[in-house]
Amino acid sequence: MGSGLIGTSIGLALAQRGVKVRMQDLNQKSEALAQDLVGPCDEADPELIIVAVPILEFAGVVAALESSTVKLGFIDVGSVKVKPKVDIQSSSIEDSRFLPTHPMAGREVGGAESARADLFEGRPWIIDSSGVEPNLLAAGKALISALGSHLVDMPAAEHDNAVAVVSHLPQLVASLLAKQLPSANPQWLELAGGGLRDTTRIAASDAGLWSEIVSVNSEAIKPLLESLHADL
Repeated sequence: MGSGLIGTSIGLALAQRGVKVRMQDLNQKSEALAQDLVGPCDEADPELIIVAVPILEFAGVVAALESSTVKLGFIDVGSVKVKPKVDIQSSSIEDSRFLPTHPMAGREVGGAESARADLFEGRPWIIDSSGVEPNLLAAGKALISALGSHLVDMPAAEHDNAVAVVSHLPQLVASLLAKQLPSANPQWLELAGGGLRDTTRIAASDAGLWSEIVSVNSEAIKPLLESLHADL
């Protein structure tokens, strides 16, 4: 569920490997585009549901899936892992039917139109396997392997601390650096080399999505910002 960059890239990669994929999204145009890209699917009951939605929408999606007839269970691909586990525990879905995951891949541009089937190749794909039903866990591992990623098994809380360092803090720094540029003399910017481009590239990422990520994972990010401030 979810027909943005990550969801559609997963769909494309699976479709290329002969897997039937049904795309769903609240935005009907996004859903239609994603389904056109991955090909038709008339399967009734899914083997597996992959939830690829913004973090703050996950709880609502879980509520809608409580009556689902999915055979194996559910996987998510969100950038923070503690909150989805809490959302599942607050629902009627059994904990063992949910596999929290996070592919460490993306682009600074979003949407189904930006999807790539090779997006996950060679990238880490983190899971928290604790308490997950064996058949669902096996399916998740097979999915990750098929998409060319290498699996990293890590508890949800450790994951959130790790990505705060390697992903969330760099995003904030890049965005804050880019914010300084509009007021600069345009002639000065013509002098810039690769360093400025490299350090601001991800600042083009979706601001709304990153606002959610930073808000949800603020407990892990705040000490890093305080340390950065002290170093400055």
